[in-house]
Amino acid sequence: VLGALVGPTKVTLGKNALNFENNVLIDLLPGASAMTLGNIANYAVEDGPHYIDRDNGYPVEDHEQQHTFQGEWLGPLYIPVNLIGGVAGLVADHSWHGPHNFMEKGPQKAPPRPWP
Repeated sequence: VLGALVGPTKVTLGKNALNFENNVLIDLLPGASAMTLGNIANYAVEDGPHYIDRDNGYPVEDHEQQHTFQGEWLGPLYIPVNLIGGVAGLVADHSWHGPHNFMEKGPQKAPPRPWP
């Protein structure tokens, strides 16, 4: 919501989420094109939901949709579990989306899915 107050954010519904497109705050995160918390997906200005993921050939919104399913299944455990996976990726692979982040393995597959 803060991104919508700062810039020309477009709000849409779809892919199991309330989508904030053109969220200028996502552009402040190094290397990020999107971020999902619960059923809210935020997309960077340049890389919207239809941007094709170079790793799996699917739109980024398909990847983010899998995180909404993970959040629904894990409930309040989603954020701590996602942080553990992200830190594991950063420490072992020097990348949040590295192979040691178990929360990214399924969403990065082709086709994307919640779990590997």
